[in-house]
Amino acid sequence: MTESPSATTAPRAARRTDAVDAAETLGLLTDETARAVFEALDEPRTAKEVAAVCDIGLSTAYRKLDALCSLGLCRERILVRTDGHHVTEHVRAVEEVRVAVGADGLEAEVTPRPSGDGSNSEYGGRIASD
Repeated sequence: MTESPSATTAPRAARRTDAVDAAETLGLLTDETARAVFEALDEPRTAKEVAAVCDIGLSTAYRKLDALCSLGLCRERILVRTDGHHVTEHVRAVEEVRVAVGADGLEAEVTPRPSGDGSNSEYGGRIASD
């Protein structure tokens, strides 16, 4: 299967601070399985690929991916195939997560990952020929 990027992603802000989700982010990343899934997303992977790489069940992979995406730590994108069988891939959306205790409690700061992945929207998309 040959893949070709359809476009590039618009640049995002260099840093974002989000104190609201700090406790939830910390809680998720202290989960060994969620952290393994997060680390596996250094390249685009389907849920099935994540399950295989992390040696976890497919339903567990989907749950961890959903949790990571809901916090903005990963993003989904569609791999559009010319045969009509499209696939959802996941990729890590941040390079770094820092959690600190501030005057108002926990604060999380994330450094977005430059996409360079050929996606053309927040959810992305690539075109592949079979």
